[in-house]
Amino acid sequence: MKLGWDCPTDEGKLSLAYTGSVYSFVPESDWTAHQHTVSASYSDYRAHDFLLGMSGEVGGNWNRPAYSAYSYYELGWSGWMRSSTGSWPVEARMELGSRAYPESGAFDFRKIAFEFSARHQWQTRTTLMLNAGYTTRSYSNTTIDDLLAGRTQGSSYQYQTSALVGQGLTEKTGLRLSGWAVKGDGESRWWEDYWQVLDDPLARTGFGGRIQLSWLAPAALTARGYVGGQRLHEKYVTVEGNHSDRLDRFGEAGVIVEGLLPWTAAGRVFSWSLELNAARQTSDDTQYVYERVAAMVGIKYAW
Repeated sequence: MKLGWDCPTDEGKLSLAYTGSVYSFVPESDWTAHQHTVSASYSDYRAHDFLLGMSGEVGGNWNRPAYSAYSYYELGWSGWMRSSTGSWPVEARMELGSRAYPESGAFDFRKIAFEFSARHQWQTRTTLMLNAGYTTRSYSNTTIDDLLAGRTQGSSYQYQTSALVGQGLTEKTGLRLSGWAVKGDGESRWWEDYWQVLDDPLARTGFGGRIQLSWLAPAALTARGYVGGQRLHEKYVTVEGNHSDRLDRFGEAGVIVEGLLPWTAAGRVFSWSLELNAARQTSDDTQYVYERVAAMVGIKYAW
């Protein structure tokens, strides 16, 4: 669930937001999990064609009674600058974060991320977006693995780059092509026993892409069809408890339909979405091979 509130001011805009989710696996398991985040942001519009902003958030993830080792609290801050001058609007962003796992101190980390993006639009209804970023983690506590490797503090990093091209085909149809690549290094964190292992999301290298076709259909409907895939080398811990590297190959296809509810009152928006998705993953480790078919329904209300 997502809730948001915007308050325009004389010099900018103040925004408050809440994001939450709850998962339950009863009766297959007594494991329940819930995640909640509260954030506030402020954007300053005083400078013409130039925007400055900052935001802060606090949140956590709670798992009970199983997997409590992965419950955490976190704090985050970000600041950004956006310029809309010239034919290539640009944006630069910096993020700082800290996460603590009360039952698994080896997982505690601090994060710093930098991101730069630019976009350009042509009269041919063509849009190009470019993005580049860098993220690094520093773990707060030293484990036995760290000592054996001759380091006093574990760390990881990742470089990211992506590009997106959007092309309007007709007044009601459009095509979007996107691709990305990452290069990272790091190592899974091991605390007390094998069942308390945290794979580092930065310790992966690979690439992926997606093709999407959109159509503004009758009856205020929007339909999208997409095909995508990725190929990733990931560092992880095997079921035998060994540090290793595996190659995952993932492919998916799906359809999304969005629309407005007919009884929406003036000044309010009550919309819905339906997504059907089929995905398949192969891997060097059979533990990570799966096929999935899913249906997702969403409702959004804005006023």
